[in-house]
Amino acid sequence: MLKGKFDAIAWHQRVITLLHSSILCDITVSLLDHRNLPAMDPQVPPAPEQPEQIDDGSESSDAESDQEGRDTDISDSWGALPSTTQQMREQLDAVASKHATRGDQAFAGDEWQAAVRHYTAALKCTRSPQQEAALLSRRSRALCCMCKHIRSIPARTSERRAMYGHDPTHLAQLALKDADKAAQVTPTCAELYVHQGTALFLLERYSDAESAYLEGLAVQPAHKALQDNLKQVQEVLAEQEREQQQLLAEVSRAGVAAAAAPAGAAGAGVETAGVSSTAGPAE
Repeated sequence: MLKGKFDAIAWHQRVITLLHSSILCDITVSLLDHRNLPAMDPQVPPAPEQPEQIDDGSESSDAESDQEGRDTDISDSWGALPSTTQQMREQLDAVASKHATRGDQAFAGDEWQAAVRHYTAALKCTRSPQQEAALLSRRSRALCCMCKHIRSIPARTSERRAMYGHDPTHLAQLALKDADKAAQVTPTCAELYVHQGTALFLLERYSDAESAYLEGLAVQPAHKALQDNLKQVQEVLAEQEREQQQLLAEVSRAGVAAAAAPAGAAGAGVETAGVSSTAGPAE
């Protein structure tokens, strides 16, 4: 019984589907039949029949003129593209300049994180390698300042309350990456060697920092920041050398003392044995 009901339901659904298909076909045929027919308005008289035109080549000339018009439109549109691209570039340059200016203002106000954000936004809009190198140099400087600021926070401050922020080592690595990339474009810019050396100094790579400052001084010997930073890193290297010499001296003294200790202990043991044998047991 259930099977019969299911068969009846399926048959009804099939009939409904066929009816819908038939209705759609009728509507489609009607639309196709009336698509090219003129409107039959009883108030408007039918249009007079046009005499059959003789093909005398005018149609081909019209087609040629239309083709020429299309060609002209295409050439005009392609000719307008450079001006549109130029406008887009000008707008991007304006946005980059705006963010660069705001980044400089934020840096002047010791708002280094905001400065980094604006320099990053400006880098997304610039396409000139020279401008990109200048923005990378500024962002490297701001990242170095952020790193110095975080490291200058006393330990007791973080002990009183939890502090959340950037990792200073990671900031120094980012600053070094920006400076290296900018130096590939403008290797004669002495300021980039300042940022390179500062980032390397913050990463405690003092020998590499000294090399960066010396390379910068080779480009611009009278650069004050390079001279001061070179003096600072050389003092750190000299202090490390003194500490290393002191450590070696202490290790050497400890080795001599350790080598002399067994001989002294053996002599003391012999002397004790001699005394006891001389005295002998008291009887």
